[in-house]
Amino acid sequence: MRVGIDGSGRIVVPKRLREQLGVVGPAELELEEADGHLVLRPLAGEVELVERDGVLVADRGENVAPLDWEAVRDMVERQRR
Repeated sequence: MRVGIDGSGRIVVPKRLREQLGVVGPAELELEEADGHLVLRPLAGEVELVERDGVLVADRGENVAPLDWEAVRDMVERQRR
């Protein structure tokens, strides 16, 4: 698929590819060079803050099992080591 790049270096990612990859703007993407090619990929773990019942919560756009306090303590302890 061919796309253009303007004088400011902007590239338009075709809608079909954005939908296929689940990229909804505005969004940040990871761009790197690999073997003379540009590689563009969605960032993993993107979250959006949404208001639910008057409280801002992080929404990853998928159903994730809630964490209990024990799991949180375990994660914190692993990071401290």
